[in-house]
Amino acid sequence: MAGLSMVFNGLLVGASGFALYSIQPAEHPYAFSACAFGLCHGLLGIIHAYKKGDEGDSCNKIREISTSCMEIVQLPLINIELYLASSNTSALALGHGLFVIPLAFDLIAKLFTEEGDDSNTNTLKDLTILGNIVSLTFLAVNESNYTYVSMAITAFLTKYGAILLDSYWEGALENTVLLGYSIFTMLANNAITGKPEWMNMK
Repeated sequence: MAGLSMVFNGLLVGASGFALYSIQPAEHPYAFSACAFGLCHGLLGIIHAYKKGDEGDSCNKIREISTSCMEIVQLPLINIELYLASSNTSALALGHGLFVIPLAFDLIAKLFTEEGDDSNTNTLKDLTILGNIVSLTFLAVNESNYTYVSMAITAFLTKYGAILLDSYWEGALENTVLLGYSIFTMLANNAITGKPEWMNMK
Protein backbone atom coordinates (compact mmCIF):
# COMPACT_ATOMS: atom_id res chain seq x y z
CA MET A 1 0.00 0.00 0.00
CA ALA A 2 2.94 2.31 0.72
CA GLY A 3 4.23 1.72 -2.80
CA LEU A 4 0.86 2.69 -4.27
CA SER A 5 0.83 5.83 -2.17
CA MET A 6 4.27 6.76 -3.51
CA VAL A 7 2.98 6.35 -7.08
CA PHE A 8 0.02 8.69 -6.54
CA ASN A 9 2.19 11.22 -4.70
CA GLY A 10 4.63 10.95 -7.59
CA LEU A 11 1.83 11.83 -10.02
CA LEU A 12 1.13 14.98 -8.03
CA VAL A 13 4.84 15.86 -7.95
CA GLY A 14 5.07 15.37 -11.72
CA ALA A 15 1.94 17.40 -12.49
CA SER A 16 2.94 20.20 -10.10
CA GLY A 17 6.55 20.22 -11.30
CA PHE A 18 5.50 20.51 -14.93
CA ALA A 19 3.05 23.30 -14.05
CA LEU A 20 5.76 25.17 -12.16
CA TYR A 21 7.98 24.88 -15.24
CA SER A 22 5.20 26.14 -17.54
CA ILE A 23 3.71 28.92 -15.42
CA GLN A 24 5.57 32.21 -15.10
CA PRO A 25 5.57 33.29 -11.43
CA ALA A 26 5.70 36.99 -12.26
CA GLU A 27 2.63 36.74 -14.50
CA HIS A 28 0.63 34.17 -12.52
CA PRO A 29 1.78 34.31 -8.87
CA TYR A 30 -1.35 32.72 -7.39
CA ALA A 31 -1.34 29.73 -9.74
CA PHE A 32 2.41 29.34 -9.23
CA SER A 33 1.90 29.30 -5.45
CA ALA A 34 -0.87 26.68 -5.77
CA CYS A 35 1.42 24.43 -7.81
CA ALA A 36 4.26 24.96 -5.33
CA PHE A 37 1.95 23.77 -2.54
CA GLY A 38 1.12 20.72 -4.64
CA LEU A 39 4.79 19.93 -5.24
CA CYS A 40 5.64 20.21 -1.53
CA HIS A 41 2.61 18.09 -0.56
CA GLY A 42 3.57 15.39 -3.04
CA LEU A 43 7.18 15.31 -1.89
CA LEU A 44 6.11 15.08 1.76
CA GLY A 45 3.75 12.26 0.78
CA ILE A 46 6.57 10.31 -0.87
CA ILE A 47 8.77 10.73 2.20
CA HIS A 48 5.89 9.77 4.49
CA ALA A 49 5.13 6.64 2.44
CA TYR A 50 8.80 5.66 2.27
CA LYS A 51 9.26 5.97 6.02
CA LYS A 52 5.92 4.32 6.81
CA GLY A 53 6.06 2.46 10.09
CA ASP A 54 9.02 4.20 11.69
CA GLU A 55 8.01 7.85 11.52
CA GLY A 56 7.45 9.82 14.70
CA ASP A 57 4.61 12.05 15.82
CA SER A 58 6.30 15.08 14.28
CA CYS A 59 6.30 13.50 10.81
CA ASN A 60 2.62 12.63 11.12
CA LYS A 61 1.83 16.16 12.30
CA ILE A 62 3.66 17.72 9.34
CA ARG A 63 1.80 15.45 6.93
CA GLU A 64 -1.51 16.32 8.61
CA ILE A 65 -0.82 20.05 8.28
CA SER A 66 0.27 19.61 4.66
CA THR A 67 -2.95 17.73 3.87
CA SER A 68 -5.07 20.50 5.42
CA CYS A 69 -3.22 23.21 3.52
CA MET A 70 -3.50 21.39 0.21
CA GLU A 71 -7.20 20.74 0.73
CA ILE A 72 -8.10 24.37 1.18
CA VAL A 73 -5.34 26.33 -0.60
CA GLN A 74 -5.17 24.94 -4.14
CA LEU A 75 -8.67 25.70 -5.44
CA PRO A 76 -9.03 29.29 -4.12
CA LEU A 77 -5.60 30.30 -5.44
CA ILE A 78 -6.41 28.92 -8.89
CA ASN A 79 -9.80 30.67 -8.74
CA ILE A 80 -8.09 33.99 -7.99
CA GLU A 81 -5.85 33.50 -11.02
CA LEU A 82 -8.72 32.58 -13.33
CA TYR A 83 -10.93 35.43 -12.14
CA LEU A 84 -8.09 37.95 -12.62
CA ALA A 85 -7.77 36.73 -16.21
CA SER A 86 -11.48 37.30 -16.84
CA SER A 87 -12.47 40.71 -18.17
CA ASN A 88 -16.02 40.41 -16.81
CA THR A 89 -15.44 39.11 -13.29
CA SER A 90 -11.92 40.22 -12.34
CA ALA A 91 -13.31 42.43 -9.56
CA LEU A 92 -14.42 39.28 -7.69
CA ALA A 93 -10.96 37.66 -7.77
CA LEU A 94 -9.56 38.63 -4.41
CA GLY A 95 -12.79 37.65 -2.66
CA HIS A 96 -11.53 34.08 -2.91
CA GLY A 97 -8.71 35.09 -0.58
CA LEU A 98 -11.11 34.58 2.33
CA PHE A 99 -9.88 30.97 2.38
CA VAL A 100 -7.13 32.17 4.74
CA ILE A 101 -9.69 32.43 7.57
CA PRO A 102 -10.64 28.72 7.76
CA LEU A 103 -7.01 27.84 6.98
CA ALA A 104 -5.80 29.87 9.96
CA PHE A 105 -8.37 28.31 12.30
CA ASP A 106 -7.49 24.83 11.05
CA LEU A 107 -3.76 25.34 11.51
CA ILE A 108 -4.28 26.72 15.02
CA ALA A 109 -6.42 23.69 15.90
CA LYS A 110 -3.85 21.25 14.56
CA LEU A 111 -0.83 22.98 16.08
CA PHE A 112 -2.13 23.95 19.50
CA THR A 113 -4.82 21.43 20.45
CA GLU A 114 -4.44 17.78 21.33
CA GLU A 115 -7.30 16.60 19.12
CA GLY A 116 -6.04 18.57 16.11
CA ASP A 117 -9.59 18.64 14.76
CA ASP A 118 -12.62 20.86 15.29
CA SER A 119 -16.11 20.33 13.90
CA ASN A 120 -16.78 24.06 13.48
CA THR A 121 -13.51 24.52 11.60
CA ASN A 122 -14.26 21.52 9.40
CA THR A 123 -17.68 22.96 8.58
CA LEU A 124 -16.09 26.30 7.68
CA LYS A 125 -13.55 24.51 5.49
CA ASP A 126 -16.26 22.52 3.72
CA LEU A 127 -18.30 25.67 3.06
CA THR A 128 -15.22 27.44 1.71
CA ILE A 129 -14.36 24.57 -0.64
CA LEU A 130 -17.97 24.20 -1.80
CA GLY A 131 -18.21 27.96 -2.35
CA ASN A 132 -15.08 27.90 -4.49
CA ILE A 133 -16.42 24.99 -6.53
CA VAL A 134 -19.66 26.92 -7.14
CA SER A 135 -17.64 30.01 -8.01
CA LEU A 136 -15.52 28.07 -10.52
CA THR A 137 -18.68 26.60 -12.04
CA PHE A 138 -20.13 30.11 -12.40
CA LEU A 139 -16.95 31.28 -14.13
CA ALA A 140 -17.00 28.24 -16.42
CA VAL A 141 -20.54 29.03 -17.56
CA ASN A 142 -19.85 32.76 -17.79
CA GLU A 143 -16.72 32.21 -19.89
CA SER A 144 -18.21 29.26 -21.83
CA ASN A 145 -15.07 27.25 -21.17
CA TYR A 146 -14.89 23.43 -21.13
CA THR A 147 -11.59 23.43 -19.25
CA TYR A 148 -13.12 25.34 -16.35
CA VAL A 149 -16.08 22.94 -16.36
CA SER A 150 -13.66 20.00 -16.18
CA MET A 151 -11.81 21.67 -13.32
CA ALA A 152 -15.02 22.26 -11.36
CA ILE A 153 -16.11 18.64 -11.84
CA THR A 154 -12.65 17.40 -10.82
CA ALA A 155 -12.64 19.58 -7.71
CA PHE A 156 -16.10 18.32 -6.72
CA LEU A 157 -15.19 14.66 -7.24
CA THR A 158 -11.89 15.12 -5.40
CA LYS A 159 -13.70 16.46 -2.36
CA TYR A 160 -16.94 14.46 -2.31
CA GLY A 161 -16.52 11.62 -4.79
CA ALA A 162 -13.42 10.37 -2.98
CA ILE A 163 -15.38 10.11 0.28
CA LEU A 164 -18.09 8.09 -1.45
CA LEU A 165 -15.54 5.79 -3.07
CA ASP A 166 -13.80 5.25 0.26
CA SER A 167 -17.07 3.99 1.76
CA TYR A 168 -17.05 1.16 -0.81
CA TRP A 169 -13.30 0.65 -1.10
CA GLU A 170 -11.66 1.24 2.26
CA GLY A 171 -8.31 2.95 2.10
CA ALA A 172 -8.89 4.53 -1.31
CA LEU A 173 -9.55 8.04 0.00
CA GLU A 174 -5.99 9.42 0.11
CA ASN A 175 -4.91 8.04 -3.27
CA THR A 176 -8.15 9.17 -4.95
CA VAL A 177 -7.69 12.67 -3.56
CA LEU A 178 -4.07 12.75 -4.78
CA LEU A 179 -5.20 11.68 -8.25
CA GLY A 180 -7.82 14.44 -8.19
CA TYR A 181 -5.21 17.03 -7.23
CA SER A 182 -2.97 15.85 -10.07
CA ILE A 183 -5.72 16.07 -12.69
CA PHE A 184 -6.85 19.46 -11.38
CA THR A 185 -3.27 20.76 -11.54
CA MET A 186 -2.87 19.61 -15.15
CA LEU A 187 -6.17 21.21 -16.14
CA ALA A 188 -5.28 24.44 -14.34
CA ASN A 189 -1.91 24.54 -16.09
CA ASN A 190 -3.67 24.03 -19.42
CA ALA A 191 -6.20 26.77 -18.66
CA ILE A 192 -3.59 29.31 -17.59
CA THR A 193 -0.82 28.70 -20.13
CA GLY A 194 -3.09 28.19 -23.15
CA LYS A 195 -5.80 25.73 -24.09
CA PRO A 196 -6.69 24.03 -27.37
CA GLU A 197 -9.45 25.70 -29.38
CA TRP A 198 -11.86 22.77 -28.93
CA MET A 199 -11.91 23.46 -25.19
CA ASN A 200 -13.83 26.67 -25.85
CA MET A 201 -17.61 26.31 -25.99
CA LYS A 202 -18.07 29.31 -28.27
